[in-house]
Amino acid sequence: MPSDSFYLFLFGLWIITLIAEFLIFFALVRRATKPIKTLSSIAFDIAQGKNREIPRLEGSGEMAQLYYSVRMMHDSMRANVQKLENVNKLKTEFISIASHQLRTPLSSIKWLIEVLLENDKNLDAAQKKRLEDIYQSNERLITLVADLLSTAKLEGGQIVVKRQKADIGGLIQSEINMQKIEADKKSIKINFRKMTELQEIETDPLLFSQAFKNL
Repeated sequence: MPSDSFYLFLFGLWIITLIAEFLIFFALVRRATKPIKTLSSIAFDIAQGKNREIPRLEGSGEMAQLYYSVRMMHDSMRANVQKLENVNKLKTEFISIASHQLRTPLSSIKWLIEVLLENDKNLDAAQKKRLEDIYQSNERLITLVADLLSTAKLEGGQIVVKRQKADIGGLIQSEINMQKIEADKKSIKINFRKMTELQEIETDPLLFSQAFKNL
């Protein structure tokens, strides 16, 4: 009849076998899920805008096919993003070049009209009125070109903000005064009411002026 020590030996052997099976099972599960965790980490980084290379898995199993599909999708997305960046760069360069080319003739037209208006002795009222209308239209074109240049600089990261202390109330009133002629022509009355005392703020007066004109 087997002794107690023999039964203890069998029990211990059974325990060791269970632990070994558990460790083997755990290793197999970890090995099977590791590619999924890796791919999940890569997908998360790509979603955050980070550049990650997707490794190649050997074989023709489902996991290898999944990695291949994700890698192809990622490469296609990167190619499309590069194309969009190139198109956007060309668009910005075109706007910048076109705006610079337009500034010179518009400035010349402005100067010629100013000369004619300053020597208006030979102009009748109707001719003077037409010249003033042309002058205002030219001014709007100059403003539009300036806005296009600002847009090109903004997209190209070339906008430099020159902050300085400025009276916000004075800036607003100055812009209203500049728009008054155009507003009067359209029978528009602009009222500026200060609901509270306005303090000085740090701003770029030129950019503030452009923003106010757009409004």
